[in-house]
Amino acid sequence: MPRTVIALTALLASLLFAPVAAQAAVTHAASASGTGSGSASASLTVGAGSSRYLVVGVSTLESATVTGVSYGAQVLTREHASAKDSSRAEVWVLKAPNPGTANVTVNVSGNAPVVVGASTFTGVDQTLPIIASNSINLNYGNNSASLVLNQNVEADGMFGVLSVNDSDNITAIRNTGSVDTVVADTRWTGRQGTVLGAGATRRGWTGQNLSINAGINWYWNRIDPSHLMPTSYILTGLRQATTTAPTVTSPIAPTITHDNARLGGTLSDTGGEPVTQRGVVYCQCPNPVLGGAGVTTLSIGAGDVGAFATWSDTLTPSTTYTFRAFATNAKGTSYTTATQFITAPQPNRAPTADAGGPYTLDEGGSLTLDGSATDADGDTLVYAWELDGDNDFDDVVGATPTLTRAQLATFGLADGPVTRSIRLGVSDGARVTLSDPTTVTVTNVAPTATVTAPASVVEGGSATVAFSDQADPGDSDFTYAYDFDGNGSFELTNASASAPVPASLLADGPDTRTVHTAIRDKDGGETVYTKTITVTNAVPTATVGDVTVSEGATATIAATDVADVSPADTAAGVRFAYDFDNDGSYDLGAASYAAATTARTADLPAALTADGPVERTVRVAAIDKDGGLTSSTAKVIVENAAPTATLTGDTVDEGASATVAFSAQDDVSAADKAAGFTYEFDLDGDGVFEVKGTAPTATLTTTDGPATLPITGAILDRDGGRREYSTTVVVRNVAPTLTLSGTGAATAGSAYALTVTGADAGGDPLTGTVDWGDGTTDASAATLSHTYGAAGAYTVTATVRDEDGSETTATHLVTVAAVPVTPAPPVTPAPPAAPAPTPAPSADSGVLGAEATNLKISGLKVVPRCIQAQGLNAVASAAKTLKVQFRVSTGAKVKFSLKRWSDKPGATKCPPSKGVAQKGGTKIPGTYAPFSNRSVTAKSGLNTVTLAATTAKGKTLKPGTYLLTVTSGTTSARTKVWVLAN
Repeated sequence: MPRTVIALTALLASLLFAPVAAQAAVTHAASASGTGSGSASASLTVGAGSSRYLVVGVSTLESATVTGVSYGAQVLTREHASAKDSSRAEVWVLKAPNPGTANVTVNVSGNAPVVVGASTFTGVDQTLPIIASNSINLNYGNNSASLVLNQNVEADGMFGVLSVNDSDNITAIRNTGSVDTVVADTRWTGRQGTVLGAGATRRGWTGQNLSINAGINWYWNRIDPSHLMPTSYILTGLRQATTTAPTVTSPIAPTITHDNARLGGTLSDTGGEPVTQRGVVYCQCPNPVLGGAGVTTLSIGAGDVGAFATWSDTLTPSTTYTFRAFATNAKGTSYTTATQFITAPQPNRAPTADAGGPYTLDEGGSLTLDGSATDADGDTLVYAWELDGDNDFDDVVGATPTLTRAQLATFGLADGPVTRSIRLGVSDGARVTLSDPTTVTVTNVAPTATVTAPASVVEGGSATVAFSDQADPGDSDFTYAYDFDGNGSFELTNASASAPVPASLLADGPDTRTVHTAIRDKDGGETVYTKTITVTNAVPTATVGDVTVSEGATATIAATDVADVSPADTAAGVRFAYDFDNDGSYDLGAASYAAATTARTADLPAALTADGPVERTVRVAAIDKDGGLTSSTAKVIVENAAPTATLTGDTVDEGASATVAFSAQDDVSAADKAAGFTYEFDLDGDGVFEVKGTAPTATLTTTDGPATLPITGAILDRDGGRREYSTTVVVRNVAPTLTLSGTGAATAGSAYALTVTGADAGGDPLTGTVDWGDGTTDASAATLSHTYGAAGAYTVTATVRDEDGSETTATHLVTVAAVPVTPAPPVTPAPPAAPAPTPAPSADSGVLGAEATNLKISGLKVVPRCIQAQGLNAVASAAKTLKVQFRVSTGAKVKFSLKRWSDKPGATKCPPSKGVAQKGGTKIPGTYAPFSNRSVTAKSGLNTVTLAATTAKGKTLKPGTYLLTVTSGTTSARTKVWVLAN
């Protein structure tokens, strides 16, 4: 193992020729370490030992610069630095670090890894603390480092710091002393990044080897021996301090009296050895020392640097003394300079004191004290009394003072009973003497007050007995007692200054109550007072509500919420009297309790409610057993009652007049009935009564049937009472009439003319057929023409049908003669005959049709007959279409048209339905516009077709009455459709 020894020749020479002095060994006190990057800290506690010294070791990279090291607020100085081949070690030092705990902090440049370790020592010379520092740098795969220092002795100390820049390659590290000793202690090891730092301490050379040197060896285990292991190592020697006797300064005597003094000094230096004794010596001589003649020693034991003091023994007044503070260690005893002090003169002698007594007085009275005193020095004396028990003699002054009640109250002596121990203090200006205790006894005095209570109270009311103007010679809180029933026993005690009389004692009157009351103080003093209360009767109460009845009905007056504040009156029962016409005279019962009725309800005489409207006033009195009476009024409102009757409708044929009539008229008021009634009728169901008068009947003319017409009638009395009734007029459908007009004879081969006249009372459109009796049938028309082919007797049968399905048939007998045989005239060409005009349907006949044909259209029915104008669109849908049913006698093409009648008003509700829709038949598919002139094929029998409910342009239909026409050739059938106004 390589070993480097540096001989410090100059230092050796100085040590060889220096005088020998007593020395203290360097002693390690404490160590701490920390790691970081750019900065590292360690918390270190420095004790209060003598000759303190702080050494800090820094391990980091060669490239880093240590910018500063501090201990708390103190800044360290760099002692030695060694750096090479990427490792750096430095030692920083501080003399006399402050005792206590603070952080040791090191800062390095470049955020480099750093390990810091610090050790504090005692016994280090404060003038030349460093013997020498040695260092070494290695970089060849080493696993150890060693250094020694020349000319150090065993009492010296050593501090070593190691830095190895290959931390990850080291598994363990240890150290020993050099070959002369085994005393070496590892104080820390730490790792930060690639840096491993370690520190150790030891004592100096022990004399066990031939060379005058000693050192510290480091060893570590490597993972990979091939690493170069850059290493920097510093070893620093610490010189032991020379010891002397302690140093004591600053003698003090801060407090001096006539018989003692506080004396002391300051231990400024222990001399490097523990101080075993400190204290003060004093005497009446020039220079006191330990053990000297007439010298008193005050010892306070061992200690460290700092001020100290102690109290002297008993001293003589007005005497001059000399004192010195001292301290002792193994090297000797040191003293402060001699200092004098003079004790104070002897103080004055105390006087004697006598408080007199004992004393007795009533509370609220005054007290005269009788104190006395003597003074041996003849000094003027001051007397002060302690009366309130706080041991402060500041209550009253003078030997024989007189204290008023107010003054006694401030000392707690105004209120009795109380006994207090008091004392007298006497002062001659310098000394105070306190007397033996004596007593003051204060006796209790009964309190007084003014008592108030109401002279009278209504039964069921309340009464309060109250105290006021309370007085007591003493200071007292009062309590109160109450004997409400006057039996001599207070049933309410320890009560407040006012109390309510129990309700049971005031429940029923008239009566008289005697109440005894007492006021008591807290000490048992009592004064009794008496009051009389008269209880008067209270009238009962009741509520009489207004009543509303119809004329002729019974009006019942009821007294409710009946109450009496007296339970006795309530138990006896409240009675009543009724003045129905408010004339001041009671009609039922009387104003006395004996003559009054117990009934709480009463019916007014019928005469007072026979006719209305009228308002009547009724007076009701409520009376209790003691004759207390209260009355109140109520209104009886008699309302008019509407008359009654029976309204009867009618059943007629369409086109006939119908009569509705009132019967069985009545009114609960005979006067109203005698005056008679008036009547009103709404015959068209529009809510307006268009017929008014005294007649109980009304007549209306019917139109088309079948229909049920709603009728409303009203009957009114003379007071405007009105009652409405509803009935109906049933209009029956009437079959149309039919008349056939024509001659009874015809000639075969010649045209025969027949006039068909049909009419319908309801104005329904008519359809029909004519059966000529020869197997030929034509659609009915107003005027028809037929040519028989052969002679014979024929019965012509005509049938007409209204839209409600009622039919009428008529016959006409025609005898057809054969064509007479005549010579043939010369044949002369005749001009072609003009075609006969198609007869137009008569506007009055109601028979619809064009010309004779074999086709018949019948049973025309449309659903719905009425549609709303609102919301209809050009787009056809199930909700915006009409379903049309009709029958044809043979299959044919049919067309449809829909025309609004300009002279027909619209309707707001649908007219009564006519006819019944038939089931079955042929359903023609599709939806057809009634203005498209489009034909559909109908089969023989019942057919159903769907029509769009729109105009020719597909617009919404306007409100009004429309005529729907079904046409096939010259044959047609019609019915009405209504578009209702919104």
